[in-house]
Amino acid sequence: MYRITKEFHFSASHQLTSLPREHQCARLHGHNYIVEVELSARDLSQHGFVRDYHDLVVSA
Repeated sequence: MYRITKEFHFSASHQLTSLPREHQCARLHGHNYIVEVELSARDLSQHGFVRDYHDLVVSA
């Protein structure tokens, strides 16, 4: 089994308008995330790839 893995870091913000105005989460606030994507294949492509790594990065 062959595998490739890529880790993506991103930030996102939101606010919870249903909370009382004085609640800290009612204000616009953000979070940082890390997502790890792993693709696997039983066999490699004709070019020797599980998947072209460039395609994985561009699709993110």
